[in-house]
Amino acid sequence: MAHFYYRGDNRISSAIQAAGGFIPRAKDAPGRTVLEAIAHIQSLFVNGGWKKPADISQYIIASSKGDSVSTSRILAGASYGDFQYKITCRHKQHFYELTKDGSIGAKMNSPSMSGRNPYYILNHTTPAHSDYLIVGTRTGTQEATFFTDIPGSWILSASSLNTIGE
Repeated sequence: MAHFYYRGDNRISSAIQAAGGFIPRAKDAPGRTVLEAIAHIQSLFVNGGWKKPADISQYIIASSKGDSVSTSRILAGASYGDFQYKITCRHKQHFYELTKDGSIGAKMNSPSMSGRNPYYILNHTTPAHSDYLIVGTRTGTQEATFFTDIPGSWILSASSLNTIGE
């Protein structure tokens, strides 16, 4: 089953493809494995003095550190930039609680949008075998932040926001 994500961006599709897809800009982020992404998030909890899982939601919303790639689980969440991209993850998704130290917690059913705590999305039950790590937030735009690369082959389409709805 395919799962779709949406991203607004100012770059044209050919520039994103030439870069290898949507790749986090921070020096140590490109090519990051899922296990490295989890370790990075855990270090954010320690270094940021975070006490609860919801603290990462504030970081994601306020951050432009380049350590992740923001997307949305709904089309309306990708309303910025000149282009709107549709991304697919063609694997079964597994949802897990994000614990108070950034670790992967208990497996969940598909998350509801009630509550404040973010959650992890993986495409395998074992992080070491997953292709990506997403932190989902319970916001109106259903923010879904990749802490791993989004390969260009996962980008299905691009639309100019200047022509959408015309």
